[in-house]
Amino acid sequence: NGFGGEVEEAERRQVFEANYAYIKAHNAEADNGVHTFRLGVNQFADMTNEEYRKQLTLRLNPSLLNVTFAEIPVGALADTVDWRTKKVVTHVKNQGQCGSCFAFSATDSIESQYAIATGKLVELAPSQIVDCIHSGGDVCQTGGDTVEAIQLVIKEGGIEKESDYPYHARMGTCQFTKSKKAVSVTGTHTLQTGQEAALQNAVSTVGPISVAIDASHQSFQLYDSGVYVEKACKKNLEGLDHAVLAVGYGTEDGEDYWLIKNSWGTIFGEDGYIKMARNKNNQCGVATYGVYPTGVN
Repeated sequence: NGFGGEVEEAERRQVFEANYAYIKAHNAEADNGVHTFRLGVNQFADMTNEEYRKQLTLRLNPSLLNVTFAEIPVGALADTVDWRTKKVVTHVKNQGQCGSCFAFSATDSIESQYAIATGKLVELAPSQIVDCIHSGGDVCQTGGDTVEAIQLVIKEGGIEKESDYPYHARMGTCQFTKSKKAVSVTGTHTLQTGQEAALQNAVSTVGPISVAIDASHQSFQLYDSGVYVEKACKKNLEGLDHAVLAVGYGTEDGEDYWLIKNSWGTIFGEDGYIKMARNKNNQCGVATYGVYPTGVN
C-alpha cells in the first residue's frame, strides 16, 4: 500500500523536523552557556516523545527496597571513578524494540561484579531473564524490576553466556540449561534510597551499580553529549521508567556527573553512555533504586 507508506513517511518527516528544530534551538542555547549538554540526531529522532516513551517500561517493586548497604564517609572516596578503565565493563548493547532495560541493567551489573571478582569479562544473556522471569504477560511490553531480575538468576542457579543464549528483542520460551551456566549469584544488596552519597560510596568501593532513572523527557530522548540536567525530572519511585548502569562519576567543566551506561546501542549519547547530573538533589532519581549482586562467581 504505497499511499499509506507515503503518508506515514510525510508524518515521520514532520516529526523529525520538529525534533531537529528542538535540537538546533537547544544547541544554540548550549553554545551560549544556557545548558551543560547537547542534543543530536539518533534512532529516536523520528519519534514523538509519546512514541519514544512506549519503550520505557520499568516496573519497580518498592517492597524489594530493604537497605543492606551502609554508607562510608564520602571524604575518603576518589574524586573520579570510571570502571571502564579497569576493563570490567562489557560493550554497550542494544535492547531494540523490547522493554528489557531491567534485564540489561541486571546483566551488566552481574558481568561487572564477575569481572571484578575473577578478572574475566564475560558477556551474559539478558534474554535468559526476559524469557524466564514469567511475570505475567509479555515482558517486552510490561517491563520488569532489576532486583527481581537478579533474584531470578539466583533462583535458577546461574546465567548463561550471551553466545549460548543470544539476545532476541522479544519474549521467547525459557531455554535456560543449568549445565551451560557461566556465572552464578547468591544475593543482592540495595542502596539507601535517595542518597547520592551512598551511591557514590557503592560505585567507588563495590563497582558498577544498577540504577533506575526518569528517562521520559525529550531532552533525554535526543541526548548527545555533556552533563544532562533536566529540571522536569521526577525522582520518586513511580517516576522512574528506565534501568541503566552507573559505572563511575566525575566532574566536567565544574558540573558533577554520574557516568551511566545505557542499553540503546552506541548511536545514543556519548558512544552509548550519558553523563547525568550528580549532587543536584538526586536528579532524575538516579539514587532512588540502586542495587548490585553479591556472591558472584
